Amino acid sequence: MESILNKSTKRQQKLILYIAKNYKWLTAQELSDYLGCNIKTVRQDIMDLEEEYSDILSIEYSKQRGYRFHTIDGRNILEIYLKWIQESLFFSILSDCFLDKNDSIDYFYNTYFISETTLKRQLSLINRTLKDIGISISVSTGKMTVKDEKLLRFFYSLLSIEKRSIYEWTDINIDQQALFSIIERCESYFDLSLNIVQKNIFSFYIYISVTRSSQCHYIQTTTTVPEEFNRQLEKLMKSLKKQDSLDVLLTTNDQYKDSLEFIYDLFSQLAKHYHSDATHELTTQFIQLITTRMQVESSVLDFNGIKKELAYVTFMNAEYPYPMNLVSLRSELNAKSIQSRYPVFYESVTNSIEVLAKDVTWLTYYNYLLISRVFRYWDYRSFEKLSKIKPVSLAISTTLDKNHADILAYMLKQTFQSKLDIVFKEYGKTLFNSEENKNRLEKVDLVISNHSFYHQLNHNIIVDDVIETYRLEEIKRAINLILMKHTRQESMDNA
Repeated sequence: MESILNKSTKRQQKLILYIAKNYKWLTAQELSDYLGCNIKTVRQDIMDLEEEYSDILSIEYSKQRGYRFHTIDGRNILEIYLKWIQESLFFSILSDCFLDKNDSIDYFYNTYFISETTLKRQLSLINRTLKDIGISISVSTGKMTVKDEKLLRFFYSLLSIEKRSIYEWTDINIDQQALFSIIERCESYFDLSLNIVQKNIFSFYIYISVTRSSQCHYIQTTTTVPEEFNRQLEKLMKSLKKQDSLDVLLTTNDQYKDSLEFIYDLFSQLAKHYHSDATHELTTQFIQLITTRMQVESSVLDFNGIKKELAYVTFMNAEYPYPMNLVSLRSELNAKSIQSRYPVFYESVTNSIEVLAKDVTWLTYYNYLLISRVFRYWDYRSFEKLSKIKPVSLAISTTLDKNHADILAYMLKQTFQSKLDIVFKEYGKTLFNSEENKNRLEKVDLVISNHSFYHQLNHNIIVDDVIETYRLEEIKRAINLILMKHTRQESMDNA
């Protein structure tokens, strides 16, 4: 969504992403050269960021060495980007139109206290930005016009993911577990096995579809749905309710039929790519290219895991070949962490994508996403082949798969060796199952997680899918403080 940002915000976004990839001192001149602006502008941008986001970002300054940036413990640089999205008039107007909140053009004046000129400028920006996917808003009535309802649902689902991040569901007005139950029925029917990130994403697709259908906005084309599929989903879908009012969402047969057809088409198209010979062959070639460059056996990469990722990006490219926003941004940050810590692996995957892109040209768009995803499917028992990292007492919690928990455990164990006793690992975490191990988590010295479900725990450190260098330093400090506490306690016990 870079196209909606003004010039100064674009520059600040570029600065933030640069900050996220660098943990060293940077001079004003280096930042000036990178951003393509003068030093005075750089210093003003830094002052603005520090003042506006002091709860997320801290900045050291040295006259000799320049600037060094840190995120506050437990915070993430992505939060700044998310704040821009959540506070944007562009997205607020778009969301109001999507949810049918605006009964007339006056709604926007009364809600946002903006002038006619400001509103027209925002509507023109929306229409210009979303022209390619056939979405426009009338300047005179404020009503949304959509050429393809299916494309709108994909777009708004990805927008919702971007606004909230895929791991937080605090303002979704449907029980996530009910959506997961629908997904599980679809997985069984089409013989699929989605990973946890894909389940979160598809939950949004279903949520957005049900919301639109309940407003009587229907997809223009019809899809024939087998009776067995209808039988398996009918009770679940017709019982979906708004969490705030407990009102049933799909109250008419037309509403139910519209969302049922969308969901059937969604999963049948995914299954087509998931089970295709082309995806199987692409996965085989991809793994072979990577492992040949790394000089390792192909078995160190999880074939089925990588096949799921390639099936998803192939499906997305066919159904919605447009930017994926936050999913790509988060992947870019993870990929850059991989590049700095495991450069051989990074180059091997990048070069392999370049080779495959000679025949599958669109694959390069998913470069960062695939680098970060492939990393998750590396066998942790062969992790030393990626990098010899220095060898941290804690629990590990991840929203991803078991292998990701194993990788985090291996990395931390190698980094901190005898200082670390990993009591237990949990994976596949979502908001609705995050209370399962609450008592155990409260008893350990330290919790490492890639999500914010345990924000109430004072001993929880949040990391990204790939542990950043500065987070390792934070973990090291926490471990040393705990060891000092244990040493003092032991001395008192022996006294």
